Amino acid sequence: MEEGFTLPQLAHVWAIVVRHSCLFRDYHRQLVPQMFYSLPRIGLPLNASYENRRLGVDMAELLVEWELDFHEDMRSRNSNGRQSPSSSTNNTGESSAKEHQIDTEKDPPDPEESGSDFRIDPGMIFLNFLIRLACQVSEPSEHGRELSQRCLTLLEKTVSNGLWKNSLIKFSFFEKVVLQSNPDNIGNCASVSTSLTILQIILKNEPEDVVVQRLCELKHVLPAYLGFKNDLCTSQFRFLLKIVLSVYSVHGHTVSSRGNSVLELDQFYEKLEAYLHNRLNAAIRFAWKNSETDAGNSLSPENEGNSNSQSVSNIDGKTDSNPESTSNTPTTATTTNTSSSNNPNTTATTNSTAVDQSPFGTFTRRNSFNAPFLYLSHALVYLKEVWSYYPSYVDRFLPSLLKVLDFLLHDRLNPMAPVGSSSPKARPVSFLDIDDLLTALIDMLSSRSGKLSPPEKDAFLKTLRSLLQQSSSPSLVSHVVNQVRRWITTTKFTLNENTELILAMRSFADNFPTMCETHSALIELIRDIYTHPQLSRSEYASRLEPLFMQALKYEGGALHSTLYRVYQKGIGVSVFRRLQYLFEVQNWASSASSFWIKHFVALILSVLSGTQDLVELLSSRIELNPMDGAKGATSTVLGDSYSGTPSGIASNVLKAHAEWLHEMANEKAACLVIPLMELCQLSCVLSGNLFEQLFPPLFGSLGNEQQQSLVGSLTSMFCQKFLVKSNSYAFNPAHTLLKAVLNTPGICLPSSLLRYLAKTHNAWHLVVEELRGRFLQCRSGPPPTLPSFPDDVKLPSLPVFELSEKVLRGHLHQSRLLVKDDPQELLRVISDLYKRLNEFDLWHGLWLCNSVYPETALALSLEQNGLWDRAQVVYEKAMTKHRLDEFVKNEFELWEERWIFCSKNLDQWNLLLNLGQSEGLPELILESAWRLNEWEIEKETLEIVEAVQAESAKLKLFRAFLSFHWGHSSDVQPLVSRGLQLVLNEWRALPYIVSSSHVPLLELFQQYIEVQESAQLLQTAQSYDSGNSSRIENDLKVILNTWRDRLPGKWDDITVWNDILTWRHHVFMKLAETFQNVQFRSEISPPLLFCGYHEIAWSINRFARVARKHHLLDICLSALSKIYTLPNIEIDEAFKKLVEHSKCYLQLSRDYLSGLGIIQSTNLNYFGSKQKSVLFTLKGRFLHRLNSLEDANAAFSTAVQLNDTSEKSWFAWGDFCYQLFLSNRQTLWGISAMNCLLYAARAKKSKIAIPRALWLLSYNNNQDESTTEIVNRPKSLAQAFEKYCQGIPSYCWLPWIPQLIIYLLRPEAMSVLPAIKALIHHHPQALYYPLRTLFLEVLSSLQRLPAACSEPSTPQSIQDSQSGTSKPVKTSSPSPRVQQLTASLTLLKQMTDAVRAAHPALISGLEKIIEEFNTKFRSTPLEDLLRTTQVLLTECLQRAFSAVFNEHSSGTETVSLNVHKNLRRVRDTLFIPEHVDVYSYREQFEKDFGSPPEGGLPLAYAIEKLRFWHQILSQKVKSLPSFQNLDKFSRYLAEYSSSEVEVFGSHFHGVHISDSQVKIDRFEPLVHLVHKHSASSRRITVRGEDGAYYHFLTQPSPQSHARAEERIVQLLRLLNVSLSERKEMRKRNIQFYTPSMIPLSLSFRLVQDNDSFISLEDVLAEFCETMNKDVDYPVMLCYRELCSLEKGQEQFSPREFNLTMFYKISPSVVPNDLITKFIYKTHTNEVDAWMFRKYFTCQMAIISFINYTMHMANRLPYTIHFSLNNAKVYSSDLYTSVPTPVLHCEGIMEVSTPVPFRLTPNLQNFITEEGLHGPFTGVFAALASCLSNPEFKFVDYLNILFRDEVLNWYHSQVNSSVLPNNETLIANVNSNVNPLIDRIRTLIPENMNTVKLFELSTSANYRITELIERAVNPEKLSQIDPTWHPWL
Repeated sequence: MEEGFTLPQLAHVWAIVVRHSCLFRDYHRQLVPQMFYSLPRIGLPLNASYENRRLGVDMAELLVEWELDFHEDMRSRNSNGRQSPSSSTNNTGESSAKEHQIDTEKDPPDPEESGSDFRIDPGMIFLNFLIRLACQVSEPSEHGRELSQRCLTLLEKTVSNGLWKNSLIKFSFFEKVVLQSNPDNIGNCASVSTSLTILQIILKNEPEDVVVQRLCELKHVLPAYLGFKNDLCTSQFRFLLKIVLSVYSVHGHTVSSRGNSVLELDQFYEKLEAYLHNRLNAAIRFAWKNSETDAGNSLSPENEGNSNSQSVSNIDGKTDSNPESTSNTPTTATTTNTSSSNNPNTTATTNSTAVDQSPFGTFTRRNSFNAPFLYLSHALVYLKEVWSYYPSYVDRFLPSLLKVLDFLLHDRLNPMAPVGSSSPKARPVSFLDIDDLLTALIDMLSSRSGKLSPPEKDAFLKTLRSLLQQSSSPSLVSHVVNQVRRWITTTKFTLNENTELILAMRSFADNFPTMCETHSALIELIRDIYTHPQLSRSEYASRLEPLFMQALKYEGGALHSTLYRVYQKGIGVSVFRRLQYLFEVQNWASSASSFWIKHFVALILSVLSGTQDLVELLSSRIELNPMDGAKGATSTVLGDSYSGTPSGIASNVLKAHAEWLHEMANEKAACLVIPLMELCQLSCVLSGNLFEQLFPPLFGSLGNEQQQSLVGSLTSMFCQKFLVKSNSYAFNPAHTLLKAVLNTPGICLPSSLLRYLAKTHNAWHLVVEELRGRFLQCRSGPPPTLPSFPDDVKLPSLPVFELSEKVLRGHLHQSRLLVKDDPQELLRVISDLYKRLNEFDLWHGLWLCNSVYPETALALSLEQNGLWDRAQVVYEKAMTKHRLDEFVKNEFELWEERWIFCSKNLDQWNLLLNLGQSEGLPELILESAWRLNEWEIEKETLEIVEAVQAESAKLKLFRAFLSFHWGHSSDVQPLVSRGLQLVLNEWRALPYIVSSSHVPLLELFQQYIEVQESAQLLQTAQSYDSGNSSRIENDLKVILNTWRDRLPGKWDDITVWNDILTWRHHVFMKLAETFQNVQFRSEISPPLLFCGYHEIAWSINRFARVARKHHLLDICLSALSKIYTLPNIEIDEAFKKLVEHSKCYLQLSRDYLSGLGIIQSTNLNYFGSKQKSVLFTLKGRFLHRLNSLEDANAAFSTAVQLNDTSEKSWFAWGDFCYQLFLSNRQTLWGISAMNCLLYAARAKKSKIAIPRALWLLSYNNNQDESTTEIVNRPKSLAQAFEKYCQGIPSYCWLPWIPQLIIYLLRPEAMSVLPAIKALIHHHPQALYYPLRTLFLEVLSSLQRLPAACSEPSTPQSIQDSQSGTSKPVKTSSPSPRVQQLTASLTLLKQMTDAVRAAHPALISGLEKIIEEFNTKFRSTPLEDLLRTTQVLLTECLQRAFSAVFNEHSSGTETVSLNVHKNLRRVRDTLFIPEHVDVYSYREQFEKDFGSPPEGGLPLAYAIEKLRFWHQILSQKVKSLPSFQNLDKFSRYLAEYSSSEVEVFGSHFHGVHISDSQVKIDRFEPLVHLVHKHSASSRRITVRGEDGAYYHFLTQPSPQSHARAEERIVQLLRLLNVSLSERKEMRKRNIQFYTPSMIPLSLSFRLVQDNDSFISLEDVLAEFCETMNKDVDYPVMLCYRELCSLEKGQEQFSPREFNLTMFYKISPSVVPNDLITKFIYKTHTNEVDAWMFRKYFTCQMAIISFINYTMHMANRLPYTIHFSLNNAKVYSSDLYTSVPTPVLHCEGIMEVSTPVPFRLTPNLQNFITEEGLHGPFTGVFAALASCLSNPEFKFVDYLNILFRDEVLNWYHSQVNSSVLPNNETLIANVNSNVNPLIDRIRTLIPENMNTVKLFELSTSANYRITELIERAVNPEKLSQIDPTWHPWL
């Protein structure tokens, strides 16, 4: 290699060598010298490129590789030559090494030094090349960091392997790098950091003397390193400082005491001490200065540098640079951890990533620093390192360190205002940084605490206490806790000092999450104290008891167990001692924030852990002798009926089980109790349940004196304030304790205490149930079965602790240990709780059941129905009549209270204010005065009330009202904030289920929000000037429009509307006055100037409309009278006032002339055409009421001419014409009515106009009665319907599809075709199901007609949709009925084909789905046989029981002809070879039923055999799998992927639905088998495209009643839409449950289903199963008793027999509380059970109403279903009355049962007495009032329903040759509808005379009460067939 080569040539040659090093390895002796001398030339020039520098590093790596290979070869040679003498071996090695060294030294010498004796060492060149290049390229770039990292790696490898260890390293280079570097430059800091890393690599493997020598060479460099404030430099210098401290003491001598002191290192230590002093003092001064200056005078970076130039000066005399200048200086990665496996010390010095490097560790880098942290971070790092070697060194810094600790802790605890953050560029440092500093300071100060003066020591402890109480850093606090753990066993601090520190840890529960490292450290500290031999007997144990109890709540495994063992040491082991300790001794205040019931359970269970055997513990539940061995196990497992010998697998299982029993017989209870205790600590639910079950028997095992002692302790404990703290937690220990106490016989808490607990601890329903039980006991003697103590229902969830029935019942019948309750006091407390829960229906029921005076019942019933004025009159008369009598105090107070309540609802605030002032009722004055603008009275009264009462949300609201009125807007916001907090507290104290109890608080929320917005509104108005008028107007519009949208519901009480709108009235008046007094009044636009008056007028009209809807007409008229007192109103508001005023007179049903006069005296020129149309409509209605028909007709005509799109005008005119048509039957009026109704149906009136139009179509007579010559005028009602129905939107016809297609069977068929065609186009699927089913029904009717008249005269082919065959028929004498049915069938066929033609793809897929359901999802023959036997058995039993009342009955009854036919059908259709599962029973069936004797099959024999067959088949069916895969039924449905078909029944969701329906996405893969009343169905699940799941049952449906049931469901669905708009129904949230029913064929349909629904029969079946009885056991018991009487030929009265059997079965066989126990079993939470009972009562009320009005009281238990989730109730098999249809031979409804509806003893027990007289009666009356209202148009719905039902009845009459004409049809419908409406009207309280009721002293709901008395009368119930289950 020649020296004349240029640098590119040289680089090219060496690049070849590096790239192909394997080729040159054998010749490396010749290349190595040249490579050494080429390294500086290639890589070190300042202008060297990155490629050249990388080549130089590659060459260095190759040199190291070759050198290591050479040494490896030498070692291998030495190992191979061990057989030779060692001397020769050594000589050989030495010669070889020498040869290698000579080869390297034969390199060409440096020309400058040729001729001199100095020879350049190649190793020196190599090492210095790596050092210089690493520092040179360590700039903040990716390539630079990469090369620097590689150089350091090579240097580490070279030094660690001892290569060229004698080569000289020039340490002067480090001095040049450090002293010439600018600390503020990024690249310089990186170079300095790299140099520090290099020094660590070089010095760490050197001997101590060499290290000292090297350090002396760095005497100028070491102090210079202190000037760099970069984190990475500090971190690397920290490791270098460790090396210095390890070899040279701060006291001036080496650690190993070799050699003399080195002056240079002593000077370094002096400069280090000065540096530390300057840094600490500078930080203290900076923090002190910033604490004295305000935030506006921040210290600028320039001033910061100048002010601290002396204190923060560099060691070399340079001024410390600006801290801000280095804040954004990222450091560079300079080291790696390549050799950490060889040397563990390299971990701290070689770090792969410097971005996250910090003096204390690795964390996220800061972008900027606070100045104090900048001064401290580096100084404390160095000081901590010195302290770690020489702890006494920090004594000189103790005062400064205390000050630093103080302001750093302040910075940590106040992150929003950190110390030194006044600079605008500064931000708070990372909490992790400060935590590291604090940890270092605490360690240093605590280690030298003995050197602190008493004031300094106190300051240090005070700082630590603040840290423990306020810090949220788990690591920092845990560090302090661990320090305290070490102090308690030393004498550094006194006992008091340590105790204060430990007590400061009580805040951990609020500051840290559960079971973090902080809590673990605290538990370990508590354990150390209480397990220490001396400390546990010291003052620590007593003073730290609260903290010990707090530590018990944390889960800690072994630690937790240790604490519990300590806890149990000082407590007695008896049950009484432990209970006494828990209730009397232990203070639970420190554990108030935890579920401390867990400690109760643990202490109680620990008593059982060592005193009993496991068998004794379990014997109360499992009656088994464990020593009986395998024989006992066999009998236990298999039962008594097993008598065989087990073999095979069963024998092995039984043997293993017997061995396990033997093992468990020797176990102690601890093996079960101890794990259970640990589980209780993990689960609050488990511990709470166990305590509720264990406490009653444990308390019952105590003596009387002990019980009395504990009862007193419990009473005192419930009054403790600490219990309130736990109310905000999910698990409330007070609630659990109260529940256990109330379930414990022998404990009877005072009613006043229970009321307090209910309100305070959210135990409303629990306390109400307890007080109800006591009240019933006081009123009627022995207590009823309370829901709190159901038998075997609410026993423990774990079988281990289930108590034996004998022990439990013994405790339940113990007498309670308290004085007798006062019934009047109990009544008052229960009434108060009902009112606070806002359960006014139950409140009314409570007083209706327990009132003494009949006037009370009358007034309450009127009040319950919203008749406030009449109720107020009754209260006044009652108080007048009985003022001088001896009365019950409660009841007279009730009259006064309810009179005031009625006055509030009647808006009589003047009267109430006078009453409050005269009687001294401040609360009434507060509520009245602000409404009447009596603000002075309001202010004076409020001051008095606030002085004597605690603050409440209402009082804060009144104070906010006053502040707003007096113009103190700034005081409103604090009052609102505090008031909202109080409302939230009240909300939290209510049940967790949002219900009516939360409604008053929602009203309060709205009032507070509007008060807050009122202040904003007024401030905005007051800030008006000419420059911001548009902004002010926009801001006002936002709030005012929001207020118009934010109104109470139309169903809310009138008092709620009054509160909101009256306050707005005050605000609007203030707003108007503000604009009137503003300076720029003339510049304000009129809408803005008078906006306050306009809003008042709008609110008055709105309030008047709501009052009129609530039938409060006096309030409406009174409010409207105020509107003209305003100085300015809008025309629109004047119009609304006129309309409401007129409607009031129209609704008053009197003085129609006054209402008409108002309209006629009005100048209509101010109004538009639409407004005039409304006025003319009202005028027409008045004239109609006054019987001025011609003028009325003219008024209606004018109205529609002015606005032909007004649906109200069209409907009013149509109603007028309809009434005239009904009175004179003139077709012209009918056509006009049809025209108007169908025009009204095009808008919102479709739900009431269409049914009337469809009913009107029934009056069509196809005769031309028109006398006019107008060509386009319809001549009949059918033509009118056909013409005017074409403009109605198609979705309006959806609810009336069944009625439309029924008309296809009538002469008016052609008139409904336009509507049907519209449905074909837009809603084909909704139409196709009923259309297809009707086609099949008509076809079936034709086939069932007698042969003489069943064939049509015209030959034609009728295609059967099921079979696809054609049947040519011909005859010559068809009957009219056949002709009509044939024509209808043809038309139906055309419509069906039209649907297929319009939507071929949809209908094709739909037909395929229907076919799959019809063929694949039907019941199996086995299931059909079971269902048939059930039906026949029921029919036979009914025949047997009905024979008892038949006077002409013979002694031996036979089965009916229908049973014979069905038995024959079963034999012929089911017992065939194709039905494999039932064919094997054919022989037995033939034997039992094949050949009946002459005279018929005996009834008793048939019942016996049918029941036998039913039992066998039911067991067989129950053994079938409960679910199967869908692909086993239908592969088509399992693979369904089309998006054409809608979800079944989606068109039933509402009247107004869009065209986009939910499509079927897929069918779920599992099909569930459902058994209900011996009928089997398949439940399929459909997933819609909306992601929802829809469940349906495939259900066989009887052809005779299926459509009737669908019509009833349709009626209820229509009623839901209207009932949702009625106040009384919407307020109670009452709706009928209407499942979708989709007919797929004549006898098969899909029914919407939910697995949460069960029937009453299911409840009875579950009970019978637990008793090992069949579900029909009560019925068969009656039957057997009847048979025994008949066999004995005894004379007996049928009525007496039924009554006797009823009383025999009801209490003993079927308990009266069966349903109650079942519900409380499924709803373990008392709130859930309460809500379920409440809604169940309302649902039963509406179902009972329908059953009564439509004579459907014969509801069997299996037909009444209710949901366990939401208590919705529905009745299946509607409109059927077994065994006869509803309509008798004349087509009229008949009454078939002696009771109006089902209300059996079980239902009575569950609903309760106040439930019957409260919610049940209230809903019954409200529903009657709604349906009887003329605006409801319920008559039209009934007309349509009964028209279809009568037509269906005529079609079912096979012998009828003709169908009814319209007149006959209308007469039959009216004969059914009119009595039904009359029955409803008799129930309405509004129709009853109050004076007469007052004289009779009866309730306004007395007719409903009479129905209830009939329904619950045992004599009436006993008259019903036992198959009805009158006891269930």
